[in-house]
Amino acid sequence: MRRRKREEKRRFIFISILTLCLVFVLGITFGSFLSRAKGKDHLSEERKCYASIQICSGDTLWKLADQYLDAHYATKEEYINEVIRINSLTSENHIVSGQYLILPYYERELP
Repeated sequence: MRRRKREEKRRFIFISILTLCLVFVLGITFGSFLSRAKGKDHLSEERKCYASIQICSGDTLWKLADQYLDAHYATKEEYINEVIRINSLTSENHIVSGQYLILPYYERELP
């Protein structure tokens, strides 16, 4: 009778340990799927691109910012300052018709 109780106790401990290991492995596996999926979305969301455009009569950096500005820039001034820096302009008002400028913009990456 004691032997039988000992065997049942061992069997119970074995099954408990096996169940805990299975839960642990499933938790790790499920967690890695979630983190991998989340990481892919984050990495492949958007990328910074550059467009070369020719300035037309009447264009200003403010008007161009209205076309190309998006949520990646806190203010229009921040965007214009980047355009000035990229194109080595001396001031925001010094662009002329026929001149080419490089403008940054963001687009979604293709999978």
